[in-house]
Amino acid sequence: MSQAKKKLSHQKSKSKSSTRVRAVSSDSDEIPELNESFWENAMVGGPLRKKLISLRLDGDVIEWFRGNGPNYQTKMNQVLRTYMLWMEKQENKGKRLSK
Repeated sequence: MSQAKKKLSHQKSKSKSSTRVRAVSSDSDEIPELNESFWENAMVGGPLRKKLISLRLDGDVIEWFRGNGPNYQTKMNQVLRTYMLWMEKQENKGKRLSK
């Protein structure tokens, strides 16, 4: 990496740091309050413990995920998680309607 590129990336990281510092030191009255609609589509981040399993999938499904770039197993997990959360939401709607 050339010196100019090193300086540029260093400046970017410096800029990001100072942005974070400003956000932390800003007046809390300026921070918008989060309402229910924010949390409806929010995804929990951070590492979750993964379990190693053996899973049989159709070959075309595996090839499709592999063909869409690296980390195909992570993407499969994300698709399954999205479906799981959607199903839980549907189940909760059903419970509310039946009450």
